[in-house]
Amino acid sequence: MIVVSDTSILSGLLQIGRLDLLHRVYGRVMLPGRVHQELVRLAEFGVSLEPLNAAWLDVRTVSDTDLLRTLRSELDAGEAEALALAVELHADLVLVDERRGRKKAAELGLRYRGLLGTLSAAKALGYVSEIRPILDDLQSVAGMWFRAELVAQVLRDVGEE
Repeated sequence: MIVVSDTSILSGLLQIGRLDLLHRVYGRVMLPGRVHQELVRLAEFGVSLEPLNAAWLDVRTVSDTDLLRTLRSELDAGEAEALALAVELHADLVLVDERRGRKKAAELGLRYRGLLGTLSAAKALGYVSEIRPILDDLQSVAGMWFRAELVAQVLRDVGEE
């Protein structure tokens, strides 16, 4: 399975020390150079970058500069590169949380999943027993925000109401 990730999912999991969940759920994960650059900036905030050296993370360069230019006119740099790389690699899945990125992924015919879907998959596969504590860490440690209704729905779906 070819999986490409945008910055936010990697960043959140890296900050709470749970980047391993991506490897467990997806195996190898591709990320464009721009996403890697954005993650490296987390060192300024004391986040260990050691997990980014994992063999299952594969940093790639986007070669379709025309597609990238088009996407950059609508999305931030990391999202644009992630979607362009996903198209180039004929990815099975692109990991993206932001609404505009998801909309553009759908327009490009890409299958996408966000962080909450990834956590749900991790629980379904038995890699975590509960996702609520992970969500709490993502909010308190990584400063991530999720719509309350969406969190409630996901927790219902995984039996953590």
